[in-house]
Amino acid sequence: MKERRSLKRWHLVYYLRIFDQETESLVGHVMDITTSGVKVVSEWPVPTGKRFQLWMEIPRETGEPHKVSFAAESLWSNEDDNPEFFNTGLRLIDPSERTVNSIRKLIDQLRLEDG
Repeated sequence: MKERRSLKRWHLVYYLRIFDQETESLVGHVMDITTSGVKVVSEWPVPTGKRFQLWMEIPRETGEPHKVSFAAESLWSNEDDNPEFFNTGLRLIDPSERTVNSIRKLIDQLRLEDG
C-alpha cells in the first residue's frame, strides 16, 4: 500500500494529554503529531467521523506549558496492540496560525532531542 502521508509524523517520547473542551474530559494521550493531525491512544474507542473541540498543553522551551485549542475530526479508530487501549487518528480542522506554530515548535524541540 502506498504511503499517503505528506508530513513526517513525530512519535512522542512523552505523552501530551488531549481534552474535550465541551466536557473537559480526557480524550487520550498524543502518540505522534504533525501540523495537520495527531494519533491518540485512549482507554476507550473514539467514534469515527465525529468533530471535536479539543485542547492540549504543549510545553515551551522553558518547560512552562501553554494551552492550545483546536478543532479536529476523528478519521479512524482501532484496537491498540495492547487490547486495553485504542488508537485514533484525528485530522485538525482549519487550525489557527497559533496552533500550527505551537505544534511546529514542539516538533522542533523533538528534533533537537532526537539528535
